[in-house]
Amino acid sequence: MGPRRDWSLLPDEPIEQIANNLLAKDLTEYLRFRAVCQSWRRPTADPRNFSNHFRPHNWILLMDHDGSIKGQHRQFLNISTGNLLRVHVPELRNPDYLVSAVADGLLLLWHIDTGCLFLLNPFTRAMVRLPKFVYPNRAGVCTRYPVISGAVVTSSLTVILCPSESELIAIAKLGDLSWQFFCQERLLSSSLFFKGCLYAVSLGNTITRFESATK
Repeated sequence: MGPRRDWSLLPDEPIEQIANNLLAKDLTEYLRFRAVCQSWRRPTADPRNFSNHFRPHNWILLMDHDGSIKGQHRQFLNISTGNLLRVHVPELRNPDYLVSAVADGLLLLWHIDTGCLFLLNPFTRAMVRLPKFVYPNRAGVCTRYPVISGAVVTSSLTVILCPSESELIAIAKLGDLSWQFFCQERLLSSSLFFKGCLYAVSLGNTITRFESATK
């Protein structure tokens, strides 16, 4: 039996290569690798800054048996690998935050007092602030808890929201001061972003594709 190897003494170059390969597979694999020891964290990039590079993919949020999402722990399912992960999200300890929607593993949080929306990466705990969500309805302009039927975050970190039972699509990029609203002919019930286009389903089960809204 040969001498034991101290893997914490690996050179920086293979550490970076392994980390990048794991990140290409899944963000959670990258986080596990960095958690092994300090010498493996040092040469790898810190994922706590909100960026497209450290976005989760193929993760969905599982609700409780009663259809709710509550408490500080959330269960996420990777629809590609079947992995189930229980994640502690301490930001949800604050009762002023409510989960408004989920976009490919990212949580859209609504702050009750300010009416602002926040985009939270629950795996890295990186969070960015979005503009205050004020949108016009049939009764006029109002500020209220945004019931979102569909949420999309594009590769350019553009956030697209479909308010529930509304003809509107709301769009904002990170750093914008306000939302842009685009009015459609029908009430929208859900949405999906695929290959550069937004597909929205109306309450009449009509599918509409939007190209200009996603640019």
